[in-house]
Amino acid sequence: MNADSQAVTGAATHAPARVNHVEIDLNAIAEESRHHADDPDPQLAARRALVVRELLRQRAVQLELIDAASPLDDDVLEALLARELRTPEPTPEDCRRFYEQHPTRFIRNEIVYASHILFAVTDRVPLALLRQKAEETLNALLAAPDTFEARARELSNCPSAGVGGSLGQLMRGDTVPEFESALFDHAEEG
Repeated sequence: MNADSQAVTGAATHAPARVNHVEIDLNAIAEESRHHADDPDPQLAARRALVVRELLRQRAVQLELIDAASPLDDDVLEALLARELRTPEPTPEDCRRFYEQHPTRFIRNEIVYASHILFAVTDRVPLALLRQKAEETLNALLAAPDTFEARARELSNCPSAGVGGSLGQLMRGDTVPEFESALFDHAEEG
C-alpha cells in the first residue's frame, strides 16, 4: 500500500488527500490540523497523520481485523501493531555497545572532586622558568602522588593552597572552559 505523492508531500494542501483511491476530505484535514497547532505547518502535519492512519486502517482490512467500512479504533490499531511489529530483544552486548556509542545520554550532573596546583603567569616571572618549574613538579608528583597536598601548600599561587590544593566538588559550568575540559573530557581521571 502507498499514498499518492500529493498527500505525502503536501504539494496541494488545498486539495483532498488520497490513499489507494480512498479520499481524505478537507473537513477531516481541517479537523485534524487542530491537533497539530504547534507544528510549523499544521495542515501538512494533519495530512500526514491522516494518511498514516488510513494506511494502517487499510492494512487492518487486508488482515481481516476489520471490514472495509469500519474505522480504525484504538483496539484494532493495538491488535494490528501487535501482529505486525516485531520488537527485537537486545542482548547485553547490544546494550553495552549502545552505551559506549552514546555515553553522554547516560550522564547527569557530573561532579568531580578536584585539586590543583596553580602556577600563576605574571609579568614578573619568565614564562619559560615557570613552565620548567610546573613540569618538574608534575614529574615529581607522578613519581610520588601522595605528596600532592604538601606540594600544593608549598607551590600553588591559589588560595586553595591552604587546603592542599583542594577545590572541592565541581560540576560542569563551575570553571572556565579550558579547566572544565581537563576535568571532564578525558577518559582517565586522577
